[in-house]
Amino acid sequence: MAVPAAAVPDTGTAASAEASAEAAAEAVAPAAVTSPEAAAPAADEDTAAPSPEIRDEYRAAVADYLHETVAGAWQDDAVAVAPEAVQLWDARQRDMIDPRIAALEDDGWTVRIAVLPAIMFPYAMDSGTGETMAGLQRGLGRIAEEDPHPQTVYVLAQGSTAHFSVYADGRLESELTQTHATGPPYVNSEVTAAGVSYTLRAVAADPHEPELLEEETSAVGWTGVRYRALSMEQGDTGSLIMTAAFFAGGVVGLVLLVLALLVLLPRRSGPLARIFGTRIDLVHETSALVSLRERATHSRRKLTRAKRLSSSQETALGRLPAPDETYSPLVWAGWNALADELEGDGRGHCFFRPDLPADDEESTEILGALTVVPVSGLSAERIEKGRAPSYLSRSGIDRGKPYWTRASSPWAASGYGAFGSLSEAIAAMPADWEPARGAARVERAVESARTASPSSRAGASPWARTALLGIAAIAALVAGIVGGLHDADQMEKVYTAELGAPGSLVADPAAAQEQVIAELVADSADGPAVTPLSRAGLVGVGLADIGDAADSVADELGREVRVIGLDSATTGVVDSVDTEDLIADALPDGALAVVLDYRSAELVAAGIRDDYRGGSPERPQFDADATVTDEALGQLRWASQVSWIPDDGVSGGLSDSDDEDEAEFMPAPDTAEWENRTWVRTLMGAIGAALAVIVVGVLCRGLVVDRTDPTAKAKKRSGSGTRKRAAGGSGRTSGKQKRSRR
Repeated sequence: MAVPAAAVPDTGTAASAEASAEAAAEAVAPAAVTSPEAAAPAADEDTAAPSPEIRDEYRAAVADYLHETVAGAWQDDAVAVAPEAVQLWDARQRDMIDPRIAALEDDGWTVRIAVLPAIMFPYAMDSGTGETMAGLQRGLGRIAEEDPHPQTVYVLAQGSTAHFSVYADGRLESELTQTHATGPPYVNSEVTAAGVSYTLRAVAADPHEPELLEEETSAVGWTGVRYRALSMEQGDTGSLIMTAAFFAGGVVGLVLLVLALLVLLPRRSGPLARIFGTRIDLVHETSALVSLRERATHSRRKLTRAKRLSSSQETALGRLPAPDETYSPLVWAGWNALADELEGDGRGHCFFRPDLPADDEESTEILGALTVVPVSGLSAERIEKGRAPSYLSRSGIDRGKPYWTRASSPWAASGYGAFGSLSEAIAAMPADWEPARGAARVERAVESARTASPSSRAGASPWARTALLGIAAIAALVAGIVGGLHDADQMEKVYTAELGAPGSLVADPAAAQEQVIAELVADSADGPAVTPLSRAGLVGVGLADIGDAADSVADELGREVRVIGLDSATTGVVDSVDTEDLIADALPDGALAVVLDYRSAELVAAGIRDDYRGGSPERPQFDADATVTDEALGQLRWASQVSWIPDDGVSGGLSDSDDEDEAEFMPAPDTAEWENRTWVRTLMGAIGAALAVIVVGVLCRGLVVDRTDPTAKAKKRSGSGTRKRAAGGSGRTSGKQKRSRR
């Protein structure tokens, strides 16, 4: 951030400052012409530049405009707003700069702020800024000389730009210069007060490099989009708030869905693997446990009917409770393992899930040691994915601690046949050993007999998916609310009260502009009437010649012909769209007026029209090289050649206000209407984002799946991808039998 140094010699006089600014302006376009008619507005780069006399006249007109517009107002208030700039200022902007004014005044400064419209230079546009600044500096010098103060800072704001100049006891200290805040962030260019506030703080700062305050920065949404005042004027504020809320919620929700997907992806260790990675659906677990108990009852019946048992098998039968007398899945799996051991057909059981048959072997880490164990197809699939395998415990499937973590049990010692005979491990247990009781949840699940046919695929547990989806949806809702409220707060920065709205400088815009037009038309009765702002734009125009021509046409037609100079700025109280209609309403019935601005001249008639059916000539058309004087004289010549007849239905004088509906203004910040709209649109966007997250989450649940545990009778797998366990009484395995990976 930097404030350019003053480019004025240290003479301390207003005259020297004016001369310096004028010399700089003349250096931009040194070519000269000798007459106003020759000094027409530039049509292209090859058009001759205005003469020094025209330049001086323009600067004087700008100085007069500044003096007439703000000098009197500054006697009553530190802020003066030109009539052509009332749409650039409101009460909220004044509230922003009041603390800055007070701070400077406490330091001994006199603060003078003028809110001005864009002042157009009607000739070579490349030198327009220098000419305008020279004229404004001349006007400030006159004002400072008339009303000197020990230390005065003058701030001239035109739209989003603000220039300041410093005077001491009526003597110039620094020329008009502009502060520049390097960004990002950047100064808010949508309202005038932001630049004025920064300029006032820069004047008081040493060095002149203050940091931008939040209220001075541009209105930027959370996505980086910069909000404009035009969007609010078009009524798009509510839609923008809702869009910001929806996208904020959507982004956060989708990010969380991706993270949830990563949580549910394969993993083989850690708490996430235990919580999300291995647990099967409750309905599938119940079905598997019921099937395990039924097979255990079958196995016990087979063992008790067997005629030839080894001593260890007989001991095991005596020490294990019947399947219907216990709710321990480990005991049920033990009965099945003993029955297979009795048959000696070489079939083994999965080490991790002994309720499932072993289809293959895997080298995996068991209690810190790398061990080759038989595994089921389900466990092999999970290990291959890098996920912790499903396991059996006294609490069920994938619940509690895996059975092999308790080394003192026969289940861990034998691995259900993976490390040795289960019957021998049971027989080797102390005499007082009894199998641990099953968990109460297993009893409830089995007794409820909530069996169901499991689907061919099953994902992580429903509660895990539901919890993660709920968290993502809630986070999307909260993020949407935060995003919507953030952007609504940013949009407050670009709000400027419309004319007639609470906080604006004009309570009744229609009455105000009618009053301005009526006064201007009344002044035109005595000769050409030109507003102070238009006087600068009409420099070089032959107003005297146009006035004489108007008088000649009036005498010829027997009608009043007025000459009016009016540049209706788009930021002023007079609506540029309705200017000609307003003038026609204010003119006496049957009168004509030539309305001039810095670009063109138009003929306005009050209550009459040309008799185009009576052979009157067509209204003249002008090319781009025509001057304002040419157009005005051409319009008057045409008026003298036309037959004028009454325009039925049109009456002269100011028209009465139509019975229109009360004007509706966009809600202002810090009002109930603004808050209601903000919350309604924010909630609409946030809820929409949350619902979208839920829909996406439901549709994408199939991305995280595992093969469901089989609950029916185990079927022998066939094919190239399956190896049968080698026959052997002990069921021990060798590292050479490890499945080769592709």
